[in-house]
Amino acid sequence: MSDDGSLVLVAVEAPGLAIVTLNRPEKRNAIPLAMWPRLGAAFRELAARDDVRAVILTGAGGNFSAGADIAEFATMRRDATQAAAYADAGAETSQLLRDFPKPIVAAVSGYGVGGGCGLALICDFRVGDRTTRMGIPAARLGIVYGTEACRALIHHVGLANAKRLLFSGKIFAAQDCLAFGLLDQLAPGTALEGARALASEFLESAPLSVRGAKRIANAVARGDDQRCAPRTSRRWSIRRSTARTTARGSAPSRRNAARVSGGNRQRRAGTVKDGSGEQRRPMPVAAQTLRTVAGGDAAAGALRGRVPALGRMSPAPRAPGATTAGRGERDGG
Repeated sequence: MSDDGSLVLVAVEAPGLAIVTLNRPEKRNAIPLAMWPRLGAAFRELAARDDVRAVILTGAGGNFSAGADIAEFATMRRDATQAAAYADAGAETSQLLRDFPKPIVAAVSGYGVGGGCGLALICDFRVGDRTTRMGIPAARLGIVYGTEACRALIHHVGLANAKRLLFSGKIFAAQDCLAFGLLDQLAPGTALEGARALASEFLESAPLSVRGAKRIANAVARGDDQRCAPRTSRRWSIRRSTARTTARGSAPSRRNAARVSGGNRQRRAGTVKDGSGEQRRPMPVAAQTLRTVAGGDAAAGALRGRVPALGRMSPAPRAPGATTAGRGERDGG
């Protein structure tokens, strides 16, 4: 039986490839609570190592993982508090793998079911072989599959296939797994050999390029690409957007420009008579707009910043009954 210290094995192969092995072969690598923090610690260490460019996740003894170790449920999930702690341990490590900055290839030989299937789906790629068997037997065990696990499942196999896997609880053979989308490749030899061949394609690529591509691709898949985009891209996008707005002008700016232009034409046309018969120059149309549309000096003050170079203009006094060309044109009088 594997002790806690050997539940997860890590080996770094030259050049740049690490192999992480779930090491509980006597239980088909069923995952006990103690394995989750060991797995998380292994991936944290590999994330910090510059000599590691890709990781293969596999299982010992010819099986990937039979999922959660249900034998410990009676003692480790006796009440709601323990069940929540159990779920949190798996969720924390799963999120760490989702955010892992380097490619992860799952080598799925033998059984990869339940939580083992979910763990494989977190990886960037899944390579199987003729021995591969995958499925989610939660419905046959009276268990509801978690939200994040369902999200990953639907992402890879589609809604209809996900429902078939969840509702039936069946275990499917390798060719069916490939057809569903649970597997990306079927290796002619072992899954580990196929995973090595796939991972080797990434080892000569620029690490920062791979890291950035993985981050952006995952963000796009989540619909979170704007928040996750590089800062330079966001700044460039903002500058382009600002330049386009400045070049064509916003709709309010075009309307204000038209009103000012109209006022200039009226001023060139001469003066108008007020109710007392005196002649005076009309109020600039931009000022009329602020006074009329805003309906008061306070609102006009708030809008003043939208009209360039208007300053704190005050209209000339009018006699009772007086009108202006601008107001008359707007009111139809």
